[in-house]
Amino acid sequence: MLRPDRDRRLLTTGRGIGRLTLASVFAASLLAGCGGGVPKIEDFGARGGDRTPGANATIEERANAFVVDHDAFASIGYRIDWRGFPSVMPGERIRSMDVLGDVLVVQESGSSVTLMEPETGEVRWSNQLAGPLTLFVGTERIRERLYVASEPELYVLALDTGALLERQTYEKVVSTKPIPVGRVLIFGTPSGEILAHLTANGVKYWGFDGNDSIEYSPVRVGRSVAAGTRAGDVLFVNAENGALLGRSEVFRGPGAELGAGAEQLYVASLDRSLYAFSPEGAELRWRYRTDSPLRDQPVEHEGVVYVAVASQGLVALEAGTGDVLWRSTGVGGSVVGVRGGRLTVWDSENRKAYSIDPASGEVVGQAELPGVRLMRQSPFLEGPLYVASDSGVIARFRPRF
Repeated sequence: MLRPDRDRRLLTTGRGIGRLTLASVFAASLLAGCGGGVPKIEDFGARGGDRTPGANATIEERANAFVVDHDAFASIGYRIDWRGFPSVMPGERIRSMDVLGDVLVVQESGSSVTLMEPETGEVRWSNQLAGPLTLFVGTERIRERLYVASEPELYVLALDTGALLERQTYEKVVSTKPIPVGRVLIFGTPSGEILAHLTANGVKYWGFDGNDSIEYSPVRVGRSVAAGTRAGDVLFVNAENGALLGRSEVFRGPGAELGAGAEQLYVASLDRSLYAFSPEGAELRWRYRTDSPLRDQPVEHEGVVYVAVASQGLVALEAGTGDVLWRSTGVGGSVVGVRGGRLTVWDSENRKAYSIDPASGEVVGQAELPGVRLMRQSPFLEGPLYVASDSGVIARFRPRF
């Protein structure tokens, strides 16, 4: 079902908005239009389809729908700092939030982008970029410009005002969030190409072809960019010129975002294995076999890589050898940060968070967070915790000690 009212919206920016009160944020959202909670094809959250409700119509309704469970967050070592309200149209959902330097960028499924102050939660500006059928893949910052990437084109915004400066088209449709290398943004594409887009003039800088579509974002590993295709092609190319550094393969493609270590790439594969590759020659360092497809991002920290396995829980492996150090039974998800020497783990599928002792795998604390949609910790070490709710609220939590 299409929503014609959304197509008639005018492109607006938040220039001159400054520090917004809750009432003015809501007023701005009304100016951008409203509509019912009709699911759209850009809603691609939880596995198997996302059936959670979208944001409510008013700021008060959004706030009331997300009641912070202080005891639950305390059990994983955090306390509330602030709650903020990005521009989210009624029925839409927060699709991404990224801490990019000194700003917090939030995008919803209806293409509104909001820039918030990480220290206070205040809104600096908001901009409705496109219609309801435009598929967006992610945001990135290069100096004082914000790049908001959709599949067919790149929106270039002034970081301080949100003003639209230009729109650039790619040589090919892209499918992943970009990663920056200098003034170049590097994407994966449905055709299997790793595509480098030069933001200075909006042209292709270099490209390298894989054997199938790239569904998860390329990552930086040393001087290389690594990507994995759906068919299992594993590619390492020079980040500066796209020259091939190494090529290997796994039996099936990745089932989650790739993991970038200090010197290795980690591929959590649908073929029931975690692989560790070296960038030079795409050498397979080790392989950890499991009994189920892997669907959570592996994360390396201080020489240990953590990955969730459905039948085993969170598994800690020695990064150099792949030897198992411990298993934390019943724990799923990915490590999002470290607080007070403990791992913070977020299981988005079951809406649970854990605090884990990295030496033993013991669960020190856990919390059920049914209203939480996304969770990020930035910086990774001892940083605050940011969460996005189903109802369209962003909240920041500080470590309790």
